[in-house]
Amino acid sequence: MATDWRSLVLRIEPRLRVTGPATAEQISAVERAVGATFPADLRALYLQTDGIQDDGFGPILPLSGRPSGSFVDGRGRTWPAGTFPAHDYSVRQYTELQRNLWQDDAGVDHGTFVVIGLDIGGSPFGFFAAAGDDAVRIRSIAHDDGSVDDVTFTLEQYLRHYIDECLWFNENG
Repeated sequence: MATDWRSLVLRIEPRLRVTGPATAEQISAVERAVGATFPADLRALYLQTDGIQDDGFGPILPLSGRPSGSFVDGRGRTWPAGTFPAHDYSVRQYTELQRNLWQDDAGVDHGTFVVIGLDIGGSPFGFFAAAGDDAVRIRSIAHDDGSVDDVTFTLEQYLRHYIDECLWFNENG
């Protein structure tokens, strides 16, 4: 049975901004641009929503960058458009940016790493592309030195972890 990603995310935290679906053509175009085939579960998520945004950067970046409008955060504060520039970045843009930053860092080849989201601290989450993967294995890369975290998440575990972290941050600042 296919996962209803939109419902799952909104059950965990109803205040998240969940966008409309991406098309198969949009997904394929981004896959070509970043040189990776998305695992089946990540592809299914994007067919249900082209991005999930929160008060930080967003657990799921959109496939295409688009200017965001003003929004109300988890504490009820309204923020003007442009407050969080990363909200305007896409998977392709962030993947290219991070690959360029890490070229010579940490002794790890980041050429196949695809960024799909960032945590509150700005550390990218994503996956190392491998042909034929049905399920994405989410990893974190330290934003300061490019080292790869040993923790691996399924897509659902990543969303739950990320949203829980954001909820804690919103409540404890």
